[in-house]
Amino acid sequence: MAENKTLVMTVKDRLLISEFFPERGNLITKVIEKDISEKLVINQEEAKEIGLTARPGGGGVTWNQDNAKDKEFSFTEAEISYLKDQVDRIDKAGQFNADTAAVAQKIKSL
Repeated sequence: MAENKTLVMTVKDRLLISEFFPERGNLITKVIEKDISEKLVINQEEAKEIGLTARPGGGGVTWNQDNAKDKEFSFTEAEISYLKDQVDRIDKAGQFNADTAAVAQKIKSL
């Protein structure tokens, strides 16, 4: 059985991870996405600690960088494989921006 691997992620990384998930997929991939999302969720307590707020007009979110702490997360072999597949899919389509490319590099390091 393969050992889980860990990855240190910033608040921004965690907020961007859903950008890697396609809109549609099979049941197994949607379960993996749900597991990853639940693992990385910013709960109400953490949101309050970091001052996470929505920008007016749906223009994203902001938070207090000084209060935001990077966190280490453990990923299963299936989650890592799925994330790497999504990085490859997005790369082949040429759809990375600077922020998602930074997260992709972290995923590829697993």
